[in-house]
Amino acid sequence: MIYILNLIDQQGRDLVFFILILNHFENCSLQFLRRFSFISNATDEQHAIGKFLIDMSLLDVACIDLSPSLIAASATYISRYILKQNPSITFEQCWPYDLQIRSPYKTFQSLSNGIQILAKCIENYLSGNSSKEYEILVKRYEHEQLLKASLYCIQQRKLIQKLANESLEN
Repeated sequence: MIYILNLIDQQGRDLVFFILILNHFENCSLQFLRRFSFISNATDEQHAIGKFLIDMSLLDVACIDLSPSLIAASATYISRYILKQNPSITFEQCWPYDLQIRSPYKTFQSLSNGIQILAKCIENYLSGNSSKEYEILVKRYEHEQLLKASLYCIQQRKLIQKLANESLEN
């Protein structure tokens, strides 16, 4: 690869790097969310809340070390959890068997770190510890087009706090 890069001019190198960057971001969190939503037959509400959670993760430094698939899996889990509106729900109800066999996340322990970090990200916004970018994002997801995903997360604050603050065991 280095030998080839030495043979082409700067414009060609820029093109090669651009292609490499596009390939790197091909499997972004949104791609994984689409896969997880398809596999689990997610509702439009689940998918919209998942997108909102992924966008929130882009604004939080704590999410930098999380892989795109873990962010998407955590967003999927949280959206299913808060839509069930039951704090004593089981792992299998939020992460069905099809997702367990078709993703690298087979157990609750494999997802728990991402779930807790993403829930804390939302909790930080809800407690007022956030920047103006969060406000813009929340306003964007308040619209009917996006199924009022941000408003639903705000309404389910207690469930999100439970995920953010409790030691997660299932």
